[in-house]
Amino acid sequence: MRRAPEVERGAALLVTLLLLGILALLSVSALQSVALDLAMSGNEQFRSRALQAAEAGIETAILQLRATAPAGVPAALGAQPMPGLPADGWSSTVRYVGDDPEIAAASAGSRSGQQYTIASTGLAPRGASVALEAGVLVVRDASGAVLAVERRYWKRRDVD
Repeated sequence: MRRAPEVERGAALLVTLLLLGILALLSVSALQSVALDLAMSGNEQFRSRALQAAEAGIETAILQLRATAPAGVPAALGAQPMPGLPADGWSSTVRYVGDDPEIAAASAGSRSGQQYTIASTGLAPRGASVALEAGVLVVRDASGAVLAVERRYWKRRDVD
């Protein structure tokens, strides 16, 4: 016996449309996931650039300390652009903490040591910012010439 053609009409179309709808939802979900991953990786890249900018601020402040008189403090370095990345920048400040008595005692007064704290903030697009702090010891001879610059500590101030 043969079935009536009216009963079979449209079933294949309905199943195909249902499968296409499910595929469309899966595609939209995959696109949203990819867009979110792309935004997160971009934010991580900008955060990394801000960290590099903050480190550049610390390095520049250390270079300035080498040229500063004993117990002197270089001027604060306001917003400085990163070479090759004009959207990125940093600013840093140096604070004189005090003399290190152990160096003078160990060298019978022929050397001195000054302790400094350097605070640097790096900035990048999308509001990325990283704040660093470094402790530095500058060792000088009796004439005031810099013999060494030793980093005592380095830490991020923008995270708990």
